[in-house]
Amino acid sequence: MKLRKVVRVMMFILVILGAIGGVGTLIPHHTAAVKKVSKSVHYAGERAFAAAFAKAYLTFQPSDSSSTREQEMSSFAGNTSWLGTDPAVSSPGKKAQTVGQVLAGRVSKLDTSHVTVNVLVYLRTPKARWVKLVVPVGISGSHYDVYAPPTLTNAFTGVASVQDKTWSGNAAPAAVVTKVQNVLQGFLPLYFQSRGVTPLQPYLNSAAHVQPGDGLVKFVKIDTLNVYGAKTGPWIAVTDVQVSDPVTKMHYEEEFAIGLESQAGHDVITGIVVN
Repeated sequence: MKLRKVVRVMMFILVILGAIGGVGTLIPHHTAAVKKVSKSVHYAGERAFAAAFAKAYLTFQPSDSSSTREQEMSSFAGNTSWLGTDPAVSSPGKKAQTVGQVLAGRVSKLDTSHVTVNVLVYLRTPKARWVKLVVPVGISGSHYDVYAPPTLTNAFTGVASVQDKTWSGNAAPAAVVTKVQNVLQGFLPLYFQSRGVTPLQPYLNSAAHVQPGDGLVKFVKIDTLNVYGAKTGPWIAVTDVQVSDPVTKMHYEEEFAIGLESQAGHDVITGIVVN
């Protein structure tokens, strides 16, 4: 949680600077009034397209030539001019990279014909880890294309690992979404305010190791929630959570991927990764 403490201090400094005409606008995402987030369910086509692209983009073999990669990516890119200048396409690496779970999360609307889609990807090889790929998607009727290079970050290092399981790539049934939301509505306020793990234990399975939020920020609400998995689980919830900083009073979002499963008749959390 040291990183969160540093972020909190930096945000406080930026607010002071902003008040005196300084650099308070350098982080527009952390605004006093959060813009209403469009529900991701309204972007089902865009999310499915971005997930398919992410899987192809992040899967490669050392033997893949730049022309082979460009040909693969051209089926997703209406504007192909960026392909030749993207190292992930022209020279992806000397080791094979394979992909496990691919989960489309937050959708941010830029204008009427452009959005970005956050896609969480579990890379199995060469190094097992979660990454986030931000995919710029152009929209023309029912046609989608990746109009610019995506942005890759290893931000999802997390406070506890969510392992790559055999989640269904499809959205979970509505009844599952409802009960997962109920679990998170109880868990998340405690997660952010607790200074120890004891209050969280009723929500965790025996193997989960979750570091609580230590009261650095306060839970406000769940803005978006997408749940993946079959009726009986396991499930993974990709959610945008609105929080407030008790010092600056600013509201902003944190993005989570939270693993859950049914255990002895109870739905419990198996792990969590946070951006």
